[in-house]
Amino acid sequence: MERRARTLFYGGPVVTPDGVRYDDWAVAVEGSKIINVGPYRWVKSLRKSDERRISVRGRIIAPGLIDLQINGAAGMMLTTEPSPETVRAMAAILPRFGCTAFLPTVITAPIERMQAAARAVATVMREPNNGARVLGAHLEGPFINPARAGAHQPGFIQAPSADLLRRLFDDGGQSTVLLTLAPEMPGAMELVDVALDLGMRVAIGHSLASYTEVNQAAKRGASLVTHLFNAMGQLGSREPGTAGTALANDELFVSLIADGVHLHPATLQIAARAKGSARIVLITDAMAPLGTDLRSFALQDETIDVRDGACYRADGVLAGSMLSLDRAVRKMHELAGVELSEAIAMASTNAARVIGDDHVTGSLAPGLDADLVILNADMTPWLTLVQGEVRYQAGDLGD
Repeated sequence: MERRARTLFYGGPVVTPDGVRYDDWAVAVEGSKIINVGPYRWVKSLRKSDERRISVRGRIIAPGLIDLQINGAAGMMLTTEPSPETVRAMAAILPRFGCTAFLPTVITAPIERMQAAARAVATVMREPNNGARVLGAHLEGPFINPARAGAHQPGFIQAPSADLLRRLFDDGGQSTVLLTLAPEMPGAMELVDVALDLGMRVAIGHSLASYTEVNQAAKRGASLVTHLFNAMGQLGSREPGTAGTALANDELFVSLIADGVHLHPATLQIAARAKGSARIVLITDAMAPLGTDLRSFALQDETIDVRDGACYRADGVLAGSMLSLDRAVRKMHELAGVELSEAIAMASTNAARVIGDDHVTGSLAPGLDADLVILNADMTPWLTLVQGEVRYQAGDLGD
């Protein structure tokens, strides 16, 4: 196979695992890997005859963004249209928003439909990459609490069952890497063990778990709380509830939908102060309208309306977002006052760490995959690379 030439990106701040380097730094990419990150003079001194140098002209060089929860995009919903074509459509559009990898999310539905959606994810995972990389599936359900179903249809919620989880995993092409469940449901604690044995990561969500139950699940290996504050028990004076316990437990990561609709700016600020920048993951929970001008769409057999910057069922219940990850980073910075580099890490480094892929992607460091995004001052992507290949380009790169 012909080796791809080395490309050196320079001329703007570089977001590294040790913080932002505002001085004259550069990132060198060769093939699918990052080979050097450091001062421009040093990296330049290692140049090869076929190296291409690209000035980013003051833009931010950052790790590619990773979405651990996205239900649809480009006018398509995975659980409604559980096919490889849906996953491919999502993968194709996401680099426009700086997203280089994602977990297509399967929500509570008839078991056969959930299996088909997970199989579609497995199919695309095995294909050559032509957009954002598919890292696996996120099963959000069916083992959740009907009292906190949110936009999930209660009739399809299942009692926790090891046999059913194994069926979902095996018949879904063994693509699932993240499972969201409600640990207070009978048998759910044991299901945490089964999921971990299958190689999944476990998240707590759509739940009324108490302080004791959340902490028990964390001790068994649950590591994430799905869309903190949304569809879960709230903080109370004598019972911290699911949300309060997630804030208090220093080991748990929490994911946030930072669109300014799902969470008030003050709530984002509280989460940032309680968890710190290293334990927050920004997600989109995006639906079919992302990247389109759709005003309504089908969520399984229900019509969802788009208005006021989010998606709603007919009864007014929030049913997902129109958020993109680049906007989530910008909103977390603007609404919660989080440093921009920290907000970027919440949508890249932290996401990779939660699913155990931080040895492969999520940071700008030598040896990791060349997944990176170059951002304009307004946080819109100028260039997105996935494993060293340009998957989105907003203008002439020049040299």
